[in-house]
Amino acid sequence: MRASSIPAPYVAQHINRLRELCGASVPEVAEATGVDERTIRYILDAAPDRGVYRKTAVKILDVRRIEPGKRYRPGVPT
Repeated sequence: MRASSIPAPYVAQHINRLRELCGASVPEVAEATGVDERTIRYILDAAPDRGVYRKTAVKILDVRRIEPGKRYRPGVPT
């Protein structure tokens, strides 16, 4: 694991907590966090010794609540 990464099990635990508490699906978690759905699935399936890039982990860990069915858009200025 790189020094600039966060352990995948820690990030996966947060994803699972969002899914359980908010009733969110993997695609909803991906949309709310602005992270690709394949990356979310990779983190959930990652081996315990794997890491997640810090930038990706921060995007995921910053999300505290998801409203199921709501369409999320990343905060990109127009």
